[in-house]
Amino acid sequence: MTEFHTHKWMYDAESLTERVRSAGFVAVEERGFLDSGIPGIQEIERAHRVIGGEGICVEGVKPG
Repeated sequence: MTEFHTHKWMYDAESLTERVRSAGFVAVEERGFLDSGIPGIQEIERAHRVIGGEGICVEGVKPG
């Protein structure tokens, strides 16, 4: 209970996709590095967070 600076839960692509859908987003899918419908994604996405199995990208669209 004293270790507050480490992850307590890690999502895989399937569980994160389901969580994003349950939050109301549509067209939710796993994406690759810099594979996005977000203009300017290259400005904020960093390879070391995704490439090499250290992270995942899931993208969805907010309806309306």
